[in-house]
Amino acid sequence: MIERQNSEQLVVIIVTYNSSDFILPCLRNLSATRKNRELQIVVIDNNTSSDNIINIVKNNFPNITLIKNRENIGLPRALNQGIYSVPAIYYLILNPDVLIKSEEIEKLVKHLDRHPDIGIAGPRLEYPDGTMQFSARTFPTIFTILARGIGLVEQKKWLPVSLKKHLMVDLKHQEPKEVDWLLGAALLLRGQMLSEIGYFNEKYFLYYGDVDLCWRARKKGWKIVYYPQVQAVHHYQRASARGGIFNPLKWSHFFSAMRFLIKKNFS
Repeated sequence: MIERQNSEQLVVIIVTYNSSDFILPCLRNLSATRKNRELQIVVIDNNTSSDNIINIVKNNFPNITLIKNRENIGLPRALNQGIYSVPAIYYLILNPDVLIKSEEIEKLVKHLDRHPDIGIAGPRLEYPDGTMQFSARTFPTIFTILARGIGLVEQKKWLPVSLKKHLMVDLKHQEPKEVDWLLGAALLLRGQMLSEIGYFNEKYFLYYGDVDLCWRARKKGWKIVYYPQVQAVHHYQRASARGGIFNPLKWSHFFSAMRFLIKKNFS
């Protein structure tokens, strides 16, 4: 595990894969100084083949730490690369399609400073048009996984009661709330918690690493908190929801979900 003496207070970790449409505005939002010093940012590129991520980052943000992988090693493993690269008190895991300002991150850090029992916290996520994403959720069941797989999402006019409960549609989204798990697009992680429970599970290639981490944290007594006093814009792609049964990402999502359910219910 990482020795955290003389560590950074906060490190932002971003994993990219064909993300050139989003990475520049993402990094510009983070570029404002924090207490008169720059944010420590690590960008890990997972063998991008169809865009220009490396040059975009190097040319516009020369002080950012850039890690280039020769192959797509999967999201959890790449996130762990970033965590291993710089010891920190807190890590902000951020998707490249998320826009959040450094002062908003500061609010999230201060909340964890005040509450040492919180291991993971996440902001209120909104779509670019200002509508809310239901990013705070209960742990999935086989029914909610299948329902989401066939296209029942929060934008639908009608949802089964169990899916509404899973998406926490009726949650008062103006108040902090302890929840089962949070969407991994923007998560503030406490380094001490990671040292205790371990890092992202690399058996998941793309999906469910966030669910698994929150589940392990809760098992060890750490709180997972939705903190809507901080907001971020998320260009939510839901790539696994497109293309019907022939979309390989849909099957990757399904098998990762089955792996998690088996682990949660039988381990």
